[in-house]
Amino acid sequence: MIALATFLLSLAGLAALALAMKKHHRDLWGQPAPPARTLALRGAGWLLVSASLSVAVISNGVLAGIALWLGMVTITGLAVAMTLTFAGRRRA
Repeated sequence: MIALATFLLSLAGLAALALAMKKHHRDLWGQPAPPARTLALRGAGWLLVSASLSVAVISNGVLAGIALWLGMVTITGLAVAMTLTFAGRRRA
């Protein structure tokens, strides 16, 4: 259950960080993000990624938690990258 929470938090965080980028925001919604939205997405993204690290470390200890978190961030980063790749193609 903790691995799922770590996965979901890091997935949401990395997705928010990706959508804070002008290119990805434009690819998905057809227009660049306003500065206020970009700032909010960046803040939310870093907060969620930090929360995923905290959940992993608190539940598994420092070393095992960091190892779990690094694995989950790798998997979720790949998932976000693949989703953005195919979403951009579908829109074009």
